[in-house]
Amino acid sequence: MNLSFTINTSGKYGEVNAAIIDKLKNNRNEVSVPIGAGEFTKSEWERFISRFDKALEAAREARGEQLKQEESTKPFEKNDYFSYRRIQGDEKNESDS
Repeated sequence: MNLSFTINTSGKYGEVNAAIIDKLKNNRNEVSVPIGAGEFTKSEWERFISRFDKALEAAREARGEQLKQEESTKPFEKNDYFSYRRIQGDEKNESDS
């Protein structure tokens, strides 16, 4: 069964009708949810969150490396037990104290 019809894309609801027709023709019929000034479909939101999580993880790893670098270049303080242990690499004994 082949249905044929026309939709008025002029007048009061012309832009809305044209947008609906465009979405149907291009198979973009997911529901979009307004968030702030924009809107996301479920798949767009999941893609956005995935990218955000990857960027956040990369930033955490970079900060961790930066902290390790700062810690390794920290000067040894005389009479400081923990600095001595850090330099010796004896971290398991620190937790025993």
